[in-house]
Amino acid sequence: MGCQLESQGAALQELQKTFASKGVLLCGVDRIEHPYDVEDYLRHFGFSFPVFVDMSEESPPVAGASLGSIAILDRDRHRVRLGGKNQFEPEQAKAALEKVVASLPSRGNGLTNAPRVLRPSPDGRKFMPPRMAVADWSEPTRLGTGKYPRIVSLGGGRAVCVWVTGEVPQQQLEYGLYSAGRWTESRPVPAGQDAHAVAADVNADGRAVIVWSRKDAEGYRIYLSTWLGDKWQEPVAISPAGQNVFRPDVFCLPSDASTPSSSSSSTLSSTACPRTVVAWYGWKRVKLRNYPNAWWRSTYVCEIAENKPGVPCELAELRRGSDDCWDPVITGTGKDLWVSWLRDENPPKLWASANRGSAWSAPESLLRLPGVGTSFRVQAASPIRAARSRPGVVFEMFSLGGPGRFRAGTHVYMTRLRENGWTDPVPLCSLPGRHVAPVGVEVAGEKLLLFWCNLPGQGKSSTILMREANAGAEDRVPERFAITSEGSNSYPSVAADSAGLVWLAWQSEEANAAQAIYVSFWRSVRR
Repeated sequence: MGCQLESQGAALQELQKTFASKGVLLCGVDRIEHPYDVEDYLRHFGFSFPVFVDMSEESPPVAGASLGSIAILDRDRHRVRLGGKNQFEPEQAKAALEKVVASLPSRGNGLTNAPRVLRPSPDGRKFMPPRMAVADWSEPTRLGTGKYPRIVSLGGGRAVCVWVTGEVPQQQLEYGLYSAGRWTESRPVPAGQDAHAVAADVNADGRAVIVWSRKDAEGYRIYLSTWLGDKWQEPVAISPAGQNVFRPDVFCLPSDASTPSSSSSSTLSSTACPRTVVAWYGWKRVKLRNYPNAWWRSTYVCEIAENKPGVPCELAELRRGSDDCWDPVITGTGKDLWVSWLRDENPPKLWASANRGSAWSAPESLLRLPGVGTSFRVQAASPIRAARSRPGVVFEMFSLGGPGRFRAGTHVYMTRLRENGWTDPVPLCSLPGRHVAPVGVEVAGEKLLLFWCNLPGQGKSSTILMREANAGAEDRVPERFAITSEGSNSYPSVAADSAGLVWLAWQSEEANAAQAIYVSFWRSVRR
């Protein structure tokens, strides 16, 4: 069980005592919202199986002190039903977990995920691949099996898509290259053992750069590789050995930008040399008053110049229990460079540190969330990508409702970086359901294309929504369904080049719940 769950009261502690020896990791869905976060927990704590525990959003905060209002979920966050009923009561919750654990395969020699629920096509029909529901986009191309794609545009009608394939701990990276009007067959990236959590960008020389976390002899480290010629270069270790670090982000700055110097990760200098900034979160053991010997997470940033990493700088010093930090995002315009991350303030909020030319600033809250008596919980964020900058952040946030534009439920919002600071959050969605995993790209000046996953609930498949907007999203063009499919579509990734060619990649559920990577493109500027 992760250290975060200790604060949720006797309920989870009691379940932890009962099931930890059986290799079960209890994951509260209000704290660990995405499957890749759970995979990182499995790796760091050495558990064999994840079991989600739902501390119901409708329950009062004191619910964490007892075993009431607890529901058991499977790996896909579907409620476990035994005898046709959800397991909410204390003894029923324990009984449900006993049956879940009994159904799991033996641990073997490595980590294994809980079995997925296999769902064949309805009525035994042949699987129908996803189709684009918006005009002018190309029909989707299947690149291979896998999940969590990351796509970047190389310019000149070329693109690279990288994704994760396999299961823990045999996960690997694969890629496809679009050139001369077609996609190559998927090929392996020489990424090493248990490679996952890939992030991608394009450097000042027009070459794709990827970073990821992988297993070494002494723990998990961050590695970087550059696409040069027709292959990926030998991976370079970015983070120190002997740690467990995950979820990197990478930002390649233009050659005329001021960025952190290679001699020090906290100062800035101007250079014509291509520069790359990488951020990640890492586990560290801390001694706090209420947690004398616990694991918490901190955020780090490092600059790479001439393929050599500088000294990592810790941005989120841990001083109290609520400083647990994860999922960094790098943004910047001009000479301002920002790293933002989720910080567990119970509930989590979005915090950031800036480097404007001399050193990284002390952490500060990134969002201005007005209202008294309202509750906000940021659950994931990603940068808005532009040709030479990252001018904003899109994020998913759960809210109980509040003044102005905030709606009850989980929705996606946007904030932009301006000369006078970050703008107030702007909502991007209006349809029913939960809206998660947003991404955005800037095309044709300050026009934005925004994508995210919509979870309509009641057993319906997830789909990907699309919205066009200007830089401030004031034009309020309603979102549209971008993809139609019998299976679930999720985790979009988007990129664009200076000629207005936009690429969209995502994972789509096929028959028997297998995941595959699809990609489509659209030309936003007509020649």
